[in-house]
Parts: sequence; C-alpha cells; structure tokens
Amino acid sequence: LGALDREMGGLVDSQVFEEVLDPDTVDPDYITSLLERLTVKQCGTHKIRIAARGDQLPPNDEFENFAPVIRLDTLRLFLAIAAIRGTYVWAGEVSQAYLRAPAMDEAYIVGPGYFPVPMRGKLLRIKKALYGLGASGKAWYQFLRNALQNLGWHQSAVDECLWWRSTPTGREFL
Repeated sequence: LGALDREMGGLVDSQVFEEVLDPDTVDPDYITSLLERLTVKQCGTHKIRIAARGDQLPPNDEFENFAPVIRLDTLRLFLAIAAIRGTYVWAGEVSQAYLRAPAMDEAYIVGPGYFPVPMRGKLLRIKKALYGLGASGKAWYQFLRNALQNLGWHQSAVDECLWWRSTPTGREFL
C-alpha cells in the first residue's frame, strides 16, 4: 500500500489530472484506462508505476513521437575520456520525470477506485506526460532540453543527448 500511496502522491503533487467539467465535450475515443505495474526491487522495496493505456487511443499523426537517447559510442567515448583524465562521473535519476512535462497527447480517464475521493469516478483530463502515452518521451525530452538551455548548457552537434557548459574550472558534460 505504501508504494501505491507514493505513486499517487506524485501524480497528485504534479497535478497530472484535471476534472472535465463538461464530459459531453469529450470524444469517447480519447478516453483510456490505466495500467498499474508492481515491481519488487532487489532490496525488497515495492514500486508501483501507473501508466496510461496509450494503445487504446487513436493514433496521433500530429506529432512525431521520437525521443532521442544517447548513442552508445558517445557514452563509451565520454566514459573513456573521463577515466583517462581521472574525472569524477556522477549518475542520477529524476523521480517521475515524465510528469514534469506537459502532455502532448489528448487523453482522458475515469478516476479509478484507488484515486483520491474527489477524483473517483470522474472524467479526468491527463495534463502531464503520463507514462504510456505515445508522445510522453518526446514531451519529457523537450522539457529537459528547454530547462538545460535556460541553465546555460549547450547541446553537442555530434549527439543531441550530450550537453556541455563552460565553467571557471573547465568544461562540464552532461
């Protein structure tokens, strides 16, 4: 139950859903359901991921859903250079990353029984890039790219997933 509470807390805090005040205005083809996936980590903790059933929605021709990932040769070269220079390499994770980006897909759900009482049984618009929607990866990438650019990072011309910035002590890479 703690895992579900954590996941729901993140969805509520990120304001992923918004009640539709006039359900008659919504095309029923864009109403989908949710999928809950439980995983048990090696340390024994439970994690639940709530995702939209994007496969139940009509195809969205308006958006190209491509979201880039770092090329393997770029990652290998980056790690090799860091090892040669004795540079500290740090890895991190963004918790519920997609939920920080606005949704690019039009999608709705009916709040299931495990949702907070005010949302149960109501038609809700998905406002954020919920896992499972076709364009969520692209929405997160665009959100991250804009945030990095605003913080002074520059995108590599060789690999769009490699970022750099100059500092008084040299260059930093991300």
